[in-house]
Amino acid sequence: MGIARALNSLGYQAAILDLDLENPSLGVACGLSREDLTFSGDYIVPPSWHGISIMSLSLFPQLDFQDTPLLVDEERKHEIISQLFREVDWDGTQILLVDMPPGSGEEVRGLMQLDPDSAIVVTTPQRISEAAVAKVIQMTNEYAIPILGLIENNLNNVPGLAGQNLADKYHLQIVGTIPWDTKIAQAMEEGKPLPVDHFLLAAQVVIDRLNSKEIDSKNGHKTGDPLKTILHDGGSASQPVRSIGPSQEEGSGS
Repeated sequence: MGIARALNSLGYQAAILDLDLENPSLGVACGLSREDLTFSGDYIVPPSWHGISIMSLSLFPQLDFQDTPLLVDEERKHEIISQLFREVDWDGTQILLVDMPPGSGEEVRGLMQLDPDSAIVVTTPQRISEAAVAKVIQMTNEYAIPILGLIENNLNNVPGLAGQNLADKYHLQIVGTIPWDTKIAQAMEEGKPLPVDHFLLAAQVVIDRLNSKEIDSKNGHKTGDPLKTILHDGGSASQPVRSIGPSQEEGSGS
């Protein structure tokens, strides 16, 4: 949410897709309800939250995530992920941020197979997060997806040096440090916009990737195609800032 707000503040149209399929929460975090979800023909129209398009399974009226657990098998997860990219109207979106669940499960594998352009990885300082994030980094490298940088989340709240250790081991740039800030926590609790200060550097590296993509036609990309970038929280984070993904070509409506 913070990176999307920072991107918007810098003049880029960002959207967020919640790919935590079993415990979707983005709609709640943004203060949205099922009444905010609309349809246009065969396409789902994501509601707008402070200028940012939001899509989450928590917004679907036929599903009740407040009290009932949703268990999704691996094959069905891949189908849902594909549908959320194909059947949602992302028209006008330049950068789609995808909120991933922690770890390296099927949601991550399903997204990787959609050929994202780049990734940003999020960690918290603890050793347990370091171990989990290392697996995410290695998986991302296996799919040959460039990692733009590393974000350290939840600083000043828990001890540890996971961020610096991972940056040194995998030769990554730390593109953001997010302290434990009660203003961020309170904004999320109330569905209000997050302050953008801590997210501007991470937003800028995504913009740099978008700009380089616009002048690079290799791999079949055409100038102007929207950027697909992952912001993935490999460990446990109390202030989620996870993201990435593609929107469709301008005018395609899908």
